[in-house]
Amino acid sequence: EEKMRTKILLHLMVLLLVIFLMNSCAKPNETVIGYIQGNIALNGGFGDVEEVLIQISEINVNPDDNGDFYIALASGTYDMTVTLSGYKSQIITDIVVNKDETTADINISLEPVQNIIAFFETEGYARDIFLTDQYLYIAEDQTYFSIYDIISDTLICHYEEDIENARLISAVEDENLLFVYDRYGSPGGIMVFDITDISNPLLINSIIGQTGGIEDMKLNSLNDGRIDVLWTHENKYQFGVYDTNEINPWIGSFDFTLPNSIMGFEVADTLLYFGGEQLGLYIAHRETGEIISTTDTPGEALDVKIVDNYAFVADRHEGFAVIDISDVETPIKIYQEDTSGYAQAIDAQDNYLAIASGGGGVYLYDISDKENPQFLDRIDDAEIGYTYKVIIRDDFVYVATRNGVYKLEINP
Repeated sequence: EEKMRTKILLHLMVLLLVIFLMNSCAKPNETVIGYIQGNIALNGGFGDVEEVLIQISEINVNPDDNGDFYIALASGTYDMTVTLSGYKSQIITDIVVNKDETTADINISLEPVQNIIAFFETEGYARDIFLTDQYLYIAEDQTYFSIYDIISDTLICHYEEDIENARLISAVEDENLLFVYDRYGSPGGIMVFDITDISNPLLINSIIGQTGGIEDMKLNSLNDGRIDVLWTHENKYQFGVYDTNEINPWIGSFDFTLPNSIMGFEVADTLLYFGGEQLGLYIAHRETGEIISTTDTPGEALDVKIVDNYAFVADRHEGFAVIDISDVETPIKIYQEDTSGYAQAIDAQDNYLAIASGGGGVYLYDISDKENPQFLDRIDDAEIGYTYKVIIRDDFVYVATRNGVYKLEINP
């Protein structure tokens, strides 16, 4: 009986050894492989298709110069993300990959973040624009001004009288008044037009005095027939009231003097924000002109836009800066990014920031995080011309250039 138990135990040991040897000599399981194949096309813009990033599972690949791609994958179902800076990303879901088969014809067209959807022709350079719900007003350098209906994209008026060089333009439609700065008039001044008939503006007045070399001009309706007229020139901030209730609506202006030349500006509540060229951003009291703080920027501050507690500054050859102004006495520059060309005008609405960058065209950024803007797109001057001014309005960007004015649609 003892011998029988020993014999059985030996047989079991031999059997286990055989099983072990068989397992150790067996081939490992091979990964079941399939393939996906397709093409990426860029529908406009200036992107390079070879820089498109295709992400699927743990794999990152780029297509070839024709946009073609071919990827090997384990059998399964996948989602694929396709991205390129300046283009709207796409996600393709539920791509099925089978063993020894190719899932073909995964063809994707990427759309630019911005599309040109309208063009407003001008005779001169479009140096400045002003936008209302229905009309686009254009100051045409070395010529006159134009008014377009932006609902129908049609020309309403091209005014060709009384003006030598329309450089700035702004309107108060509730009062049926249009203000146009004639830089090289005799003398240079702000011309006031009655636009009750929008197709036939009538010159009714001129604002003369301290109106040479104006860099920026803004209007503020007081809703009682009076309009604040504000402008910067040389090292002065000029302000006065145009009163439609009076026979002589303009009696003159007052000024605040700053340490150096000032350019674009913003008015927010009781404060003034100035682009102070080489000295950066000035913050001053609106009532007294007293400077509260100066924040240096590496370039030349030419324009400023206030969004919440942040100042976005067009900084000429150094792109743009973001300055935290939550404490106006000690602002802090928290971000700087260069742009091609000279950043000279800036605008923001909701989560978008646009920059007119001269020979660099127009830039668009996502500012959901105000302290860390994310580049979305650029349309350079080769396509739209040297850019002077931008306005963002309801997912559209209006760009004033040497070619005319472009209306761009933002594809969110």
